[in-house]
Amino acid sequence: MLVCVEEVQVRNTAIHSIELVIAKMPVEHIAKYFVPFLERLSAKDGFTSRISASCLYHVVYNRMGELDKKHIKSLFYKICQDDTPMVPTHSLLPIHSLTHILYNQVRREAAQNISKFTVNLKVQDIVSEVIPIFKALISDDQDSVRIQALSYCIPLYESVPVECKISHLLPVVLNVVNDKAWRVRWTLANKLHELCSALGQEASYNSLGNVYESLLNDTEAEVRAAAASHVHKICRLINKEFFIQRIIPTVKHLASDVSEYVRASLASSIVDVTSILGKEGTVDHILPLLLLLLRDENSEVRLNIISNLGCINNIIGVELLSQSLIPAIIQLSEDAKWRVRLAIIEHIPVLAAQVGKHFFNDKLSILCMGWLGDEVYSIRRAAAENLFKLTELFGEEWTQEVVLPRLETLHSNSNYLHRVTALYGMQVLCKVITPSISNRSILPLLLSLSRDPVPNVRFITATTMAIVHPYVSKVNPNGASEIKSILNNLASDDKDSDVRYYALEALQNLQ
Repeated sequence: MLVCVEEVQVRNTAIHSIELVIAKMPVEHIAKYFVPFLERLSAKDGFTSRISASCLYHVVYNRMGELDKKHIKSLFYKICQDDTPMVPTHSLLPIHSLTHILYNQVRREAAQNISKFTVNLKVQDIVSEVIPIFKALISDDQDSVRIQALSYCIPLYESVPVECKISHLLPVVLNVVNDKAWRVRWTLANKLHELCSALGQEASYNSLGNVYESLLNDTEAEVRAAAASHVHKICRLINKEFFIQRIIPTVKHLASDVSEYVRASLASSIVDVTSILGKEGTVDHILPLLLLLLRDENSEVRLNIISNLGCINNIIGVELLSQSLIPAIIQLSEDAKWRVRLAIIEHIPVLAAQVGKHFFNDKLSILCMGWLGDEVYSIRRAAAENLFKLTELFGEEWTQEVVLPRLETLHSNSNYLHRVTALYGMQVLCKVITPSISNRSILPLLLSLSRDPVPNVRFITATTMAIVHPYVSKVNPNGASEIKSILNNLASDDKDSDVRYYALEALQNLQ
């Protein structure tokens, strides 16, 4: 049978097909044909058959009579306690050397499906039957079983009354935080915010805050990173006073963690805490932390803060933003690593909207124009693309005063790469400024660059002409005709084949 093969993909596909068949089967046929089939799967020696069986119990449970339900429950509970160790078939080591890699895939699969089965049961059955089995699985001697039990336990936690959560399930979480396997603790760190929600505020306030603090202080960097990446989610769920008094000091310690992965994870989530703590809490507790992270030696840490500047401004306001964070951002804009500069450029329009035209002109416009001449192509191109959004934000008057003079300077630069950047700027600006400005300021630059000695400049000029032509034609038919004439000359007479190709393509785009 396909559900018994070792190939996981084949087995999973077969299980899915069986589920589709069951959905179409009459109730009487399930009891008559499918239950015996499930019994045979559960009793086979091969572990793959029992794995498949563990995935099918919950599918049929609600479509059976009470007697058959009791039987199905007993089969599933037995699978959950399967004690047959499986040794990897590909191993060539002697059996006495395999003690440390023996594992039980059946229990692991059962742990993964226990919550699916639980949703079908009555509360009293969950409390009396399932919870003892769940406790056994989450205390299993194999960490893979414990991980699966913890990963899929949320529906179980949500399906029992509060008193059961506190008396039976909360102690489970408190024990897991001290699990000897770091992967289990890592799973807890990733699931803790869901467990807090499932257990309710009473448990979250009293106990899970301590659990989270322990995870932030874990000896393994992977666990600390997982916990730090969810700090904003935990902040919403646990007592605010506890968070400020106990969690914030620990988080500040993580900002200097030896692992850059931990610091990056913290930077990705700490900004969202500002919306929970408000302006006063942010200024007192989070702002110093943000400044520390902005000076981190790792670029990913800095970028994770920069990408959320809009959220910060919404809380602390533009005045504090400009006083505290903008100097650090300006320093990063000159970073030796071009990817850091690129990230700053990509967030400049958002930052510009936050600080306003006056502050932008005073502190940031020189930087933006300077990036148009950066030695890295991606920086120059991103800076040119930004001109569109900045013009939309600040208006045409600003563009004529600040941007167009810079393009005029670039278009006559001795370095042909800068002349190409000027063309990229023209391509985006013509879409956002009025046709009259395009005709007056951009067309002359294009006509000049069409005679450039460098072929790369000429063929990009041809492409740019095709983009600018529709705008110029609205106010200057003669200028539009001149563009066509130049493109015809380039397509037929230019010495460079690439220039002829792109000029011809530009002409076709004008049709």
